[in-house]
Amino acid sequence: MTTPLVADAIAHYDELLSGRFEPASWWPEHRDTVLRHWVEEAPMSAFVLRPRMVDEATYASVKASVALVLRGVMIATDRLATDESLRRAIKIPAYLEPLLELDRTIGKPSILGRIDGHMANDGCVKFIEFNAQPLSAAFQYELERSFARLPISSEFEKRFRVRSVDLYERLHSALNARSRDGRTPCTAIVDKALWRSPRRASHFRPLMYCSARGAPVLYVDPEELDYRNGKLTANGIQVDVIAFPNWDLLINARKRLVKILKAVADGAVDVFGGVSRGLLASYKATFELLSSPEHRELFPPEVNEALARHIPWTRVLGERKTSLGGTEVDLLPFVAAHREQLVIKPAGGSGGQNIHIGRDLTDDAWTQAIHKGVAQNWIVQALALPERQAFPAVRIASDGRGEVGTHELNCELTPYVWNGTQAEGVLSRVVAGSVISDLGDQPIGLANGVETATWIIDRK
Repeated sequence: MTTPLVADAIAHYDELLSGRFEPASWWPEHRDTVLRHWVEEAPMSAFVLRPRMVDEATYASVKASVALVLRGVMIATDRLATDESLRRAIKIPAYLEPLLELDRTIGKPSILGRIDGHMANDGCVKFIEFNAQPLSAAFQYELERSFARLPISSEFEKRFRVRSVDLYERLHSALNARSRDGRTPCTAIVDKALWRSPRRASHFRPLMYCSARGAPVLYVDPEELDYRNGKLTANGIQVDVIAFPNWDLLINARKRLVKILKAVADGAVDVFGGVSRGLLASYKATFELLSSPEHRELFPPEVNEALARHIPWTRVLGERKTSLGGTEVDLLPFVAAHREQLVIKPAGGSGGQNIHIGRDLTDDAWTQAIHKGVAQNWIVQALALPERQAFPAVRIASDGRGEVGTHELNCELTPYVWNGTQAEGVLSRVVAGSVISDLGDQPIGLANGVETATWIIDRK
């Protein structure tokens, strides 16, 4: 939300840009600094030249709202983990059952997660999905360090107080909260072969910082681990946390993980991304529990109030009746008739793939999305409209030359979540279109969404 304070700060920053901090004098060095830490397969074709600014009061309000929503997520995932009929009702896939069984009664949330959302112009933030294994923290950290070193930032701070959350230090604290017997936790990152991908390796780059702070980190293959007498070890070193590069290894390579899975089931180790709770929180159908009055009895009153305000109406697609604003509707006819207010997307998807924004589609394309969604148990969700801001940005051509301009962009507001309970730090992404998406090896630019730093500001 662009509060008067934020509006004043943006105006001052843009005034500095048009004066002695003209972008051409500094954006190439900023680009080069940032790209030293860029690990995506696709090149970056644009840079936003102003951080996303949020004032301290708004930031505190968002954190308080997230804390209540996270209580709802925890309650919902705990219930789903132990209630098979409820899992079937929202179409949790059967192939996940062996994983859910691992820590059904003792499961913990991910150490580092992210709850994706949009803040509307009225200041109300809507959270549309949860990500138990975000890949963005390392690059967000480097962006904020680079912006902090710019001369324009020093000048800006003569008038406004600025801070960013140190995501690496925050991870160190969250990891230490998982200590056992007073020991600093040791994390084992599993499957060396998968870490040959720089993009996957970057996911746990913040753990290297934790290692430098005294929290050991090992790269291991599953076969190097041994589990005896309630202790998982690698070369004689006791392991407290297991980190997997993605869910695929857990789902498709269980024979290699027998010792690890036994340790998880016994509660001898934690899993960085969670197991049952991480999977269930990330599965978008869980948001039906958070948004439906049929499940209101699961949550205390203050959580229900927060869920009603911050979680968009979400339902699993299918031939069914459901509630909407206190009335009962036939779901599929309603979805067909209200294309411009709705989004259809995979319940288990990620990276912005196969997201169908109704207002961006023709009637025929929307009908096809409904048919595909019903066949694959996708979800439909009320469209959450993000705030739009004018950002200075540079588009970079293949020859390295840049064109600086001002662009109206949609703003994402996506807090990082620590141990499933606390929000601290924000991923800020902006996009010219309706959805931020991963387009494989295509350049990452304003059309599909780029990151910028998050500044939490106040007046001096």
